[in-house]
Amino acid sequence: MEKKCYMFVLSLVLALVVVLSGQARAELFGFEAITDNSGISSSYAQQLAVDVASAGGGTQVLFTFYNYGPIGGSITDIYFDDTAGLLAFDSIFADSGPGVTFVNSGAGTDPANLPSGNTAVPPFVATQPLTVESTPNPPIHGVNPGEYVAVLYDIVSGSFAGVRSALLAGFDGADTLRIGIHVRGIDPEGVNQSDSFIAVPVPGAAILGLLGLGIAGWKLRKFA
Repeated sequence: MEKKCYMFVLSLVLALVVVLSGQARAELFGFEAITDNSGISSSYAQQLAVDVASAGGGTQVLFTFYNYGPIGGSITDIYFDDTAGLLAFDSIFADSGPGVTFVNSGAGTDPANLPSGNTAVPPFVATQPLTVESTPNPPIHGVNPGEYVAVLYDIVSGSFAGVRSALLAGFDGADTLRIGIHVRGIDPEGVNQSDSFIAVPVPGAAILGLLGLGIAGWKLRKFA
């Protein structure tokens, strides 16, 4: 377990070094809650992030989803609203261990759309062939605190720069390319709830804060 936590922090540090170096080939994004069933979704959003990196010589893009912790909860469903038609699913590229198991059926997830995605502006409509979900037991095999999953997509239209631009346009309300995640088992005071989140840009100061969360969470688990 200690080795797993160490490798998680190491991978997190390496990802953030690339982001903070100013290279245009990778970028870290955070998440904003669109529901508050748990009553703490705004706080929970601060422990979630996705790293977007160029791969395959610029013909692919790798999305790595992190749950830094420490609040319990599991990323169980990952959605893309790809109105621009930029991406095609390739593979589940890597995960943080045997406890994280995701699949892409090609026919969408259950639920098929990001829960409460219709309340986003514009409404979030999942491109179902791109979605992935944890299985067979979603909360157990999802991305829990201290874990991550990476999903590789082919760029079928444009370039990595175009994917990045489409994501940024989506943050401003344009219906181009957006990322949504469903988190289950959020556990405030012993009550399991689920909430939905949509990716948003992360300021530099917040990136450093996420790094602190990752290291602090690792230390808490190591010495508990």
